[in-house]
This record gives sequence, C-alpha cells and structure tokens, in this order.
Amino acid sequence: MSKEKVKWNLTTFSFWYIPPFNKIRMVKILNRRKTIVKSLAAKMIKTHKSGVPVDIHRLATNLGFTVENDDDPDDKDSAVTSLKLMIIMLNPNHHIHRQRFSLGHEIGHYILKHDSERNSPTEDGETYKDMCKRLEHEADLFSACILMPEQHFKQTFSKGASPEELTRIYQVSKEAVWIRLKDLRLI
Repeated sequence: MSKEKVKWNLTTFSFWYIPPFNKIRMVKILNRRKTIVKSLAAKMIKTHKSGVPVDIHRLATNLGFTVENDDDPDDKDSAVTSLKLMIIMLNPNHHIHRQRFSLGHEIGHYILKHDSERNSPTEDGETYKDMCKRLEHEADLFSACILMPEQHFKQTFSKGASPEELTRIYQVSKEAVWIRLKDLRLI
C-alpha cells in the first residue's frame, strides 16, 4: 500500500473515529467516587450508632422513609422506591437478606443524591447507560458498607469467621459476603 493511501486511510479514519471518553480520567473519577461512597457509609454508621447486624429498617425510618411490603410485587424488582415521597416498597417474596440489601441500596441512592444525578449531563462522555450502571454499582457498594461495616467486618474475619458465619452475623447473602471480602482484599 502506498504512503498516500495509508495517509488517506488514517486521515479518513481519524475524521470518522470519535475517541471514547478519557478512560484514565474516568478511572480516577470512579476511584474518587468509590472513596466518597465508603466515607458517607462510614459517617452514616457513626451517626446512627447501630450494632451488628445493622438495623437497616430503623436507619431508613430515621432518615424519614416509610418502608412497606409491595402488595403486588414484580418478582424481578427487589424494591420500588419513590425518593420524592420517601417510600421504599420491598418485595416480600425475596429472602430477608436480599430485602435488607435492597433497603440499603435504596438508602444509598438517596444519600448519594442519585435522583438529581440521573437528570444531569454525564461526566467525560460517559453514556447514559454507563452512568446508570455506575449509579447502581455505587448504591450496591453503599449497601455493602452499611450492612458490613469495614472495621467490624475485618476484625470478625481475622478472628476466623467463615463466609457462612459472616452471612449469619451480618444477615446478608453469601454473594454479598464474598464481594465484600474481595472489595476489602481479604481474599
């Protein structure tokens, strides 16, 4: 292939190719946001002085939420929330561990002000779909941090508690325990 043809192909390609958002900057933003989520969860734990297992229902009512069972639950949804009305409706067909995690997740959306963020422009070319995934991940992280407080969780694990024991102690699913263990680099 001649130099002119290669040059033309590169020029044409660069004209039509719009590079994705700055991935390095986005990773830094995500790491900073993760730190903020963990910090806000730690402050909530200190403020509400709940023991282990965390009384997530009391935390929700202290924040002004009404927590109810959904009368007509869709099996897909763990919780239906109206942040404006301060109502969280849990799916009574789901295991209590899932209900607790869902409640922490919905509180996370509220504390992290995700309702206003969904209506804002995305950061650094992030797509709306990617933003929604990020917000869901942040709410999951918040719930994990609230239900399995870092220091207590680390101490309990270091004393030899098995994942099954951690599930019982924190009243969360095995999956949530494994994800928390990985997040805290304990395994």
